[in-house]
Amino acid sequence: MSLRHQRSPYRWHVDRFVAAALPQAEGLHGLDVGGPSPQRRPVGQHWESINPDVGTRPDYVGYAEDLGTFDDRNFDVVQATDMLYLVQDVPKALGELRRVCKEGGTLVASVPCMWPPSEAADWGRWTAARWAQALNEAGFRTIRVRPLGGWWTALE
Repeated sequence: MSLRHQRSPYRWHVDRFVAAALPQAEGLHGLDVGGPSPQRRPVGQHWESINPDVGTRPDYVGYAEDLGTFDDRNFDVVQATDMLYLVQDVPKALGELRRVCKEGGTLVASVPCMWPPSEAADWGRWTAARWAQALNEAGFRTIRVRPLGGWWTALE
């Protein structure tokens, strides 16, 4: 990931969103899918990461579509920041995220919409309504989908 991307207006909004959305309670167990992410973790929480790119130095190497490394209902919080749109089988990945998230747990996810396409295939640049539908179909409840930033975050 380039330094330019990390300092973009879009990235600023994502980092603010994640910081506000992550539960702050101590003792929570979290999984960062596509991480490790640069966001600071709340004090007293234990986080693990999984990513197919060994260069990111994740705790585990693997894909969002197959989180078989982890037991069912293992995590209080699952974070998937700016990676679900790159997953080839988004419904399968959402099902896996739901499987590893404890009942009553939290999924914190973000996906770009207007951001220029990446070098990889963009499988999940969906509308907010489509994301809400996919999350509901995967078994998530209390779904909130909201835009971050505005039109200017797509400009650099």
